[in-house]
Amino acid sequence: MILVRILVKNEIVKKSAIVLLLVILAFDLLRFSDKFSSFSKKEYLFPNTKTVEFLRKDKEIYRVGSNDSRIFPPNFLTYYRIQSIEGYDPLYLLSYGALIAASERGEPNIKPPYGFNRIITPHNLDSKIIDFLNVKYVFSLSDINNERFEKVFEEGQTKVYENKQVLPRAFFVERTINKKTNQEQINEMFSQDLSKVAVTDGFDVREKLSIGKAEIKKYKENEIIIKTENQGDGFMVVSDAYYPTWEAFIDGKKVIIYKTDFALRGVFVPLGNHEIVFKNRLF
Repeated sequence: MILVRILVKNEIVKKSAIVLLLVILAFDLLRFSDKFSSFSKKEYLFPNTKTVEFLRKDKEIYRVGSNDSRIFPPNFLTYYRIQSIEGYDPLYLLSYGALIAASERGEPNIKPPYGFNRIITPHNLDSKIIDFLNVKYVFSLSDINNERFEKVFEEGQTKVYENKQVLPRAFFVERTINKKTNQEQINEMFSQDLSKVAVTDGFDVREKLSIGKAEIKKYKENEIIIKTENQGDGFMVVSDAYYPTWEAFIDGKKVIIYKTDFALRGVFVPLGNHEIVFKNRLF
């Protein structure tokens, strides 16, 4: 004890001990990091496979899906800027989780729990929700016996099928239905042709709307520009998530974004040719 007290009182020894402890701590942390968080070349983590090359040749705006999570891990395709309906996110939107849960169940059942935890993995390819979410390609390790899907590419065990009934990211509908509650909205969605009918929250009931043309000119994470042409008043659905931070402008004039088809966006578009801009005001 006497020796310890003498050493502690010695300033040189104290400083040397502190330095030694810091060196040991740094070595331990670096060793742990290297062991459990190893570094690799990005070519190993994100290989440029033939399947990815096939998808990137398609310059349209679309989403992909899978009936087997082993093909591409959650969020993996984000690196290649390929959009997917799957994803790992501890804070995914409740409305989207409920919509996918109903799609997986094959019925208008939006009661929790949804069974996803933090990873949303929609695999029910028979659901029409897949079509209106703009899912153009589907991956599978086995043959898909569904006339809606046509095999267009194959690499090893991975097969790529094209959805022949996919709806575009932005499209016009013939009529609208107004329902207030989530359950009423999902009930209508399962009983309607979503390529012709939009189920809205707050927009008027309209019949015989004009089916115009919608062409996406710019699509970024926080800004979308769409050119439209229609011979009469119309209603355009955009199959992106409805969220209050998004705003819409038609020819520079702010308009209402209606919650449409349970979790998506819709805007009323008057007769004529227009430029519609969607912006996230947080960015």
